[in-house]
Amino acid sequence: MMRKISLLAIFILSIYYLQSCTQQGECEGRIVVENPLPDITIQLEDGEHTIDLTSPPVFKHTANKNLTYSQMVVEGIQILGVTLKRVPETDKASLLILKPREKGTAKVLIEAQDDCIEGVEEEFTVTIE
Repeated sequence: MMRKISLLAIFILSIYYLQSCTQQGECEGRIVVENPLPDITIQLEDGEHTIDLTSPPVFKHTANKNLTYSQMVVEGIQILGVTLKRVPETDKASLLILKPREKGTAKVLIEAQDDCIEGVEEEFTVTIE
């Protein structure tokens, strides 16, 4: 019974995910990590820290397709808040805003996606002192 429910859940999630697919025709190229994000240390009293995911580009698409980004704190969510902010000039959410809450260590996962449902992840560690 649980197996049927699990398979049904996967099927429903797949349909939901594919509804937003904007791909038309064959996919060309792929996403690569061009400039990996280094582990960083930030000071709690300094407040927000900003990382521009496009300068230098963390991710690159080999066929120059547009990328969208998503973010998640995978460890230490009580220590660090993370959001993406839109850049007015490009109208793309590519500024990663780190908001330290308390001292400690957190791991952040960034994913770049293209319109072919491909996604590539990059993870880095943030130490807050």
